Amino acid sequence: MKILIRIGMTLFHFFVKYGLNPQNLPVKPRRRESLFCRSKYTHSSVRFQSENTSSNKKNLTIFDNLITYIQHFDLPIEKLFKHAFGIHHLQRKEIFRAIESEEEKIKSDRRQIMPQLRRSSSTGNQLSIPAPISKPVVPRTLHHQNSMPIIMVREFETTAASHSDFAYLWSLIPSRLTDFQPERIYSSNIHGRRLRTLYDHVEYHEYCLIIIRNENQEVFGGFCSGQLANRTKTRTWFGTGESFLFTIKPERQVFKWVGYSPLTKGNTQAYEDYYIYADDERLQMGGSKEPLNIGLSIRQDLNEGSTKQCDTFDSKPLSTIEHFQIMEIEVFGFTR
Repeated sequence: MKILIRIGMTLFHFFVKYGLNPQNLPVKPRRRESLFCRSKYTHSSVRFQSENTSSNKKNLTIFDNLITYIQHFDLPIEKLFKHAFGIHHLQRKEIFRAIESEEEKIKSDRRQIMPQLRRSSSTGNQLSIPAPISKPVVPRTLHHQNSMPIIMVREFETTAASHSDFAYLWSLIPSRLTDFQPERIYSSNIHGRRLRTLYDHVEYHEYCLIIIRNENQEVFGGFCSGQLANRTKTRTWFGTGESFLFTIKPERQVFKWVGYSPLTKGNTQAYEDYYIYADDERLQMGGSKEPLNIGLSIRQDLNEGSTKQCDTFDSKPLSTIEHFQIMEIEVFGFTR
């Protein structure tokens, strides 16, 4: 991680030094083998100078100029690494402190908009939020055994599961939510592997789907009924009986709260109401009388997890491996 940060700081340093001031670019630089060079006939500095001039005419943003500059970056490899590893006093704790500071800003912004989203959801009105990419509407009616027909009206971004898998999951969620559409709000491939980051993206959503793919290409997860923001309030298990665990691959199975069973009729033991537990070290779903028997547990680095039989959902282990490696984890919210 520190190496990537060093490289990023070096790229930005040269962008600020040369990219924002094209007059400082050397007129006749020596052409050498480069890590980023795309053409062996033209030096990046000269190319960027002409492109930056045209970009000013087009009123491109600094971000656009940065992307263009990096695409044509032509610093010799040895100088790039010499400069990167010449940065002193770059400590891991300072890096994480800066990351946490930025995440707090994002979290603060999200707190301002989420009350509007909740009011919009409760009144049935749609809050207009611009989407980055508009996709064609593709109506599809999907039927599942023991379920009502489900209409998935929009394609969406996901790499952890197929749209057919989501149609199956939509047959399991509370019926009042089936009019909503899935929206990916967190992906380890996009947002990084850190539980705190996952919380920041997810915590003010009342409901969410967590989908995990492990090293055996098994896909499983859980439906959380209850805001993960409650972790800071209760410091104990929280959520509702609408939560459940599920597997998608190699086979589809769902494990719902034992309180729905005709045998219990809602008369459950305290340990059978352990739906969700979350803190800075782990995220868990499904507890048991035996404290170590957790249905699904995810560690703070989002690289490892574990699964066992649990009493809350009367579930078997979700994967063939008790302690598994997380290859990918995605979290989905609900939007109209």
